[in-house]
Amino acid sequence: MKKSIVSLVVILVAGIVFGQGSLTPSNAPSATMKTLQQVEPRIDLAMVEPLFGYDHYIGTSGSYYLSSNVSVTNTSGILVNAKNITLDLNGFTVSRASGSGGNGIEISSLATGCTVRNGSIKGFASGIYGQAENSLFKDLSISECLTYGVNGFSYAQVIDCVVFDNSGSGISMREGSVISGCDVNNHQGTYAIFANSRSVITKCIVSDNICSYGVYVSLHSKITDCNIFRNTGQGIYAKSGSYISDCVVSTNGNIGIYGGDNVTVLDCTSINNQGTGISLSS
Repeated sequence: MKKSIVSLVVILVAGIVFGQGSLTPSNAPSATMKTLQQVEPRIDLAMVEPLFGYDHYIGTSGSYYLSSNVSVTNTSGILVNAKNITLDLNGFTVSRASGSGGNGIEISSLATGCTVRNGSIKGFASGIYGQAENSLFKDLSISECLTYGVNGFSYAQVIDCVVFDNSGSGISMREGSVISGCDVNNHQGTYAIFANSRSVITKCIVSDNICSYGVYVSLHSKITDCNIFRNTGQGIYAKSGSYISDCVVSTNGNIGIYGGDNVTVLDCTSINNQGTGISLSS
């Protein structure tokens, strides 16, 4: 009896073991991860030829990067002439090989949605000259330019940039723009920062500019969390309907904060300016 039971168990176990089939995969497993080049194909700007008086002409949408410094020998440095281009300076510098003038990076009116980031530009008439909407300029250092550090178009953003030692104005933007986290110092033009109507300037440091205005905004704009000091002209000039809050405005050579009609000034400090501390219109 015991022998029969043992035999039955062996048969059942054997049936379970041999009923599994082959454990060897029919095909080798395929790769599931994509390379960075597959996710975002990038083009080395060194492969992009000069054209129309520019050292590099970008006429096809895509993502581009620098693999070395660019020493500009033509009138201007880089022309962006297509939509939705990303240009990563990759920590390198775009500068003039000799002479002065021209634009370091120029963005044509066709090139909406362009991004320029992560590097330095110096020694031109304008470091960045933008003529297209919805541009983004981020993590840039711009210096030694004659007219503007950054001259941008409508609905653009200038984020976490250092703009300094330019002979003209620092940052000048059209309507609906955002300037955030920027350090703007040592300019000699009319404005350290200028932004047209419905713009936002926040978390910026504006200092030591020999300018008529540290920060100048047009209608219905907002200035928040800024530190504006040691400028020779007015600290803040804001046109009608604008909103100014949480700013420290000190030791400027004229009025600390000036606002037009229907301007709100909230939780600000204006101290040791040579003119009136805060002056508002009707």
